[in-house]
Amino acid sequence: NPTEEIKTAVMEQLPEEQKENIIEQEIEIVKEELKKDPQFIEMCKNKAMSEMENIEELEIQIDNLKKNKDYLEESFEEFRLHQKKKRKELSEEYEKEKQRYNAKILELQNKTIEQEKEKPSFWNKIAEKIMQFKLVATISFISYQFSKGVPGKDILKNVKAFRKEYDKYIDDPELLRNDITYFKNDPYTNLSIEDIEQSELADIKKHQDLEYEDYEM
Repeated sequence: NPTEEIKTAVMEQLPEEQKENIIEQEIEIVKEELKKDPQFIEMCKNKAMSEMENIEELEIQIDNLKKNKDYLEESFEEFRLHQKKKRKELSEEYEKEKQRYNAKILELQNKTIEQEKEKPSFWNKIAEKIMQFKLVATISFISYQFSKGVPGKDILKNVKAFRKEYDKYIDDPELLRNDITYFKNDPYTNLSIEDIEQSELADIKKHQDLEYEDYEM
């Protein structure tokens, strides 16, 4: 277009400020012409309506997001309160169970202590055996006194003293343990229960050997 070429050539020769003024004037002229163009006006209306629809859709999405956000916050708060209540219930149940467990242990401990208190010791148990062999021990003592040629009057006197000492062990069985310890630690006797048992075993073996010899003869 020769006209446009001339116009362009003239524009290039103008100062920058004058160029800007001319361009602004042309823009205003174009605006005025577009305002009178029905096709352009319709296009702008359609564009505006489309933009409005997009804005409404965005507003709906924003509203839905806000509702979802509120729902999530409420759900989270309910969950937090539920967990807090659950932790409290579990803590209370744990404390109750702990108290029941400790009470059970204490009850078992007290029961065991009472049972141990009621349970007779070895030395208390032996009191019954001491009582059962009292007559045998008395007869053995009399026989021993008689074999030594002790007069009958003195034997009875010695038996009373023997039975008196013997009864002390029935009344207080643990005295037997004390006396055994005393005899063992005494420098003159140095006699323990093991020594007595070994002596008895030796006598039994000697008696068995004599019986075996009599049998062979």
